[in-house]
Formats: sequence, structure tokens, C-alpha cells
Amino acid sequence: MSRLLFVVPPLAGHVNPLAGVAAAAVERGHEVAWVGPCPVVRDLVGGRVYPAGSYVERRPPGLRAYAALRFLWAEFLVPLADAMVPGVRAAVADFDPDVLVVDQQAFAGALVAQEVGLPWVTSASTSAELADPLAGLPRVAEWVREQQRGLRMRHGVEGDDDLRFSPYSVVVFSTVELAGEPAVAVADPHFVGPSLAARRPVEFPWARLRPNAQLVLVTLGTTNSEAGGRFLAECALALSTLSKGPDLVVHSDQPKNSSAWKNSDLSENSAEPRHSDLSTASGGLKVAGALKGSRSPGYISSPVDFSPPKFSGLSMDTGAFKDSGLTGDSSPPVGSSPWRHSGLSTDFGEIQDRGPVQDAGLPERLSPQKGPNSPGGVGGPKGSGRGEDLDSSVVAGFPDLQGVVVDPGGCLSAGGDVVVVASAPVLDLLPYAAVVVCHGGHNTVCEALAHGVPLVVAPIRDDQPVLADQVVAAGAGVRLRFDHARAADIAAAVRAVVTEPVFAMAARRVRGSFERAGGARAVVAHLEELASGAEVVRPTSRW
Repeated sequence: MSRLLFVVPPLAGHVNPLAGVAAAAVERGHEVAWVGPCPVVRDLVGGRVYPAGSYVERRPPGLRAYAALRFLWAEFLVPLADAMVPGVRAAVADFDPDVLVVDQQAFAGALVAQEVGLPWVTSASTSAELADPLAGLPRVAEWVREQQRGLRMRHGVEGDDDLRFSPYSVVVFSTVELAGEPAVAVADPHFVGPSLAARRPVEFPWARLRPNAQLVLVTLGTTNSEAGGRFLAECALALSTLSKGPDLVVHSDQPKNSSAWKNSDLSENSAEPRHSDLSTASGGLKVAGALKGSRSPGYISSPVDFSPPKFSGLSMDTGAFKDSGLTGDSSPPVGSSPWRHSGLSTDFGEIQDRGPVQDAGLPERLSPQKGPNSPGGVGGPKGSGRGEDLDSSVVAGFPDLQGVVVDPGGCLSAGGDVVVVASAPVLDLLPYAAVVVCHGGHNTVCEALAHGVPLVVAPIRDDQPVLADQVVAAGAGVRLRFDHARAADIAAAVRAVVTEPVFAMAARRVRGSFERAGGARAVVAHLEELASGAEVVRPTSRW
């Protein structure tokens, strides 16, 4: 049997897919260890974990487009690699692995593997990098290459290959049906679909869910809370208008004359939203305040328009960004997709505390035995209100919906029908969901589609615009503008997705491609081939 070392960053969205792979490898008799920043990685995976670095930097919430890209590389990825290299070297020396499985943002793993001559596989926890989002921005792409060259020089590792892509193989946790064919030349790409594994238990108020309601699950992940307060509040208002349950009351510590209230697009002198088309069957929406815990009048930032043909102006220290031709009122390059240029490959916003429900008192409809962590769970239970029976439910009329809003930042305090929680067992809720409203994080998108659930996607930054484009291109959902969407827009999007059968049909098509791809077991089979010394094709440097 083989010894597999997983090298990961301190990001739940990047660790979670590999947790499923590690579990499948252990089932096959392989020995597994992890290396990454602790205590984050140790808390996520348990087992044998070697510490490597402790650098974790949270970005300012307002960063978008190139400002977010520059912060990602200069303030997160590169310093993280520098901090992790000594720990990865120590882990390799002690564990003596046969193969390294390296997350595409854990550059330290790629550096050490090349330094000692070990075979290594890239774990592409997001498919956005394969879309080559900087293809139309050569000066910015060159700046990214310079960041990697600096890493090689500092750690004495020769070569010029892109550290994001192994010369042995790249494992992609998606399928061509969703992500499309790679736009970059990578060695032996393996599209395996999502890797879904049991997560840690999470408390959830299951008793508050109405027995016959289909869920609208809203999540922006755990690390987008500062940027997402306004959007989550609009989602809560939208869901209250679609629900057949009691009215929602959104409480706040802010006075109505605060800037937060004014910017939330709610009338200061009225208990109802300004949108004329928002109404509820139970007598209208009651609003008692704006956002709970608003940091300051500027907490709800001014909308930033990233839609073509204009981009917001950016002031950067590096000439690559100044000369990129995409500042101020510049139009994107001819033939390029401006959304593809708005960021790269990090899921800074993924739910960490997902897991099976452990509550013997749940009604049968919400029994954990019917969740995705049990046999047959990917498709969800029959009669769950999505998938096979969603189409029939909307033919007879608008379905009975109930909202679940994941609010890790504590921005909302809601009563009534909409359930607001700090964390949620997302994989166990998905079998009962009619639609997922999210930021476009790779794991969230793929987990929803693995259950045949269509999406409303409002991307914030990084890889999320690319994933949103993939969802729309696959026909499995619609896209909103995160900084501009109001309750009326969100309600209209949800209404369209749950009443038009084409979205659920497309989501089921993607789900079928995921099931055929093999998931974690397919990754393990591939690693076994590599560990056994099977011949691999190594292309020349793409640079």
C-alpha cells in the first residue's frame, strides 16, 4: 500500500474535497497524513497532521476584481507558501510519502515535491484556473509568474513550471459538462466531480421547518460575512415574500435614520420595502430595523458596478495592474470575458461546519438516514421536493417555499418563517432544497448540483464569477449582481428558477455527469496508478 501526504491551505473549501479522498484511500488500505497551517487544518481533518505555517490573512470586505487578485497573491498565497515550506519539508522527511497530493493554492507542496523529486498531483478544488482567466491580460499574467519565480528563488527550487499545475496530473473536482474543457495546457487532467464526505455535526433547528415546504437555502460561506450583510438581509426580505408561513421580522440594533438603514433600500418611514412587487399572502412584510451589528454607517458599501463594458478604477502599486488597460472607464479587451478577469482560484467562502444531523427526534422526512452522508445520499430521498418531483410540484402552482439563511457573521436576527442560523448542515439540507442562493463558491455550487438543485448565484470575487458563468452556461441557474441585487431581484430570480422546469432539468444533467465521474474513489484509483510507477506524460512548460 502507498503513503499519501495531503498538502493543504487553511481553507475549508479546499480541504473538504480532499477529506473525502483521504477517507476513500484509508478504506483501500493506504496510509494518509496531512500537512498545513494548524490548528485550522487539524480541526478540519483530524488524524495525523503535520503543522506547516500559521499565516492566515483576512481580506478587507470591499475588495473586488484586480484589488482582490493582487491581495490574493501578494498578501495571502505567496506569504502562505513561504510560511509553509519548512513544515512541508519536515513532514516529507518524517512521513516519507510515495505521492504528494497538493492543493493548487498550497505552493509549498509543489516546491518541496520538485525539490526532493517526489511525484505529486494537483488538487484543483476549483476549476476556475483551468479557464485561464488572465489569458487576455498578459501584463497581469506576467506579474503572477513573477510571484512564483520569487518563491522558487527564495527557497532554492529550480524550474519555471506553473506551481498551480503538476507536471504529473491535475485532479479537477468538477466535470467537463459544467466546467468545460481546460483552456490551459495541463498534464493528464482528471475530472472526477465533487468529493462529498461526512462532515462534523452541526446543530440545526429542524423542528422549525414546515413539513411540506421546499427549502430555499441561502449561503455565502463563513468568510464573506463582512461583505455579505446587506445581501443576506435582502435575501431574508425576498424569502419572506415567497413564503406561505408567518411574516418575517428583521430586527436591528441600528436606528432607522442610520446610513445602514438608508442603504438597505428600505423605506425609512414605512414598514415595507420600497419595491412595489413585494407582498406576502399573510399580510405584508414587517421590518423592525436594518442590519443587526452594522459596523458603521459605511458598513453597507456603495454598489460597485462590474458589469461590462466598464470596470471600477483600481490603484495598484505594480505597473502590471496600472498598465492592464482595465482601470477607470476602460472596456475589457476585445474577445475577452470581463467576468473571467475578475479573480482567480480561492474559495474564501465555504461553509466549514457542515455535517450529519444527530437528533433522534427528527421527523421521518428530515431523518439523517435520508441525507447525503448515507448510502444513496447524492441523489437525495425520493419525494424531496427537488429533482425528479420538482417539476410536478410547480405545475399545480407556485410551490410552498421556506427560507434558510446561513448568517455566520450574525448580521440578522429574524423571527417568523425564515430560519436564520450561524452555520448549517448544508449536505443534509440539500435533499429538501428547491434552490440554493449563493456566492458561487466551488464547493457550494457543486454540492447543490450533485443533489440536482438549481442555483441563483451572486458572485463576489475570486473564482466565483467564473463558477457563476459555468452555472448559467449549463442552464442550471441564473446570476445576480452581488452589490446591486435587492429583495425584488432575488425574489424574481428564485421564482423563475423554481417555476421553470428547465433549470431543474439542467441541474439533474450535471448531477448525472458527477455520478459518472467517480468522485473520491476515482481520485484514489488514479493515485494508485501514479504511486505504482505508471508512466506519466510530462508536457513542456506552459511558460
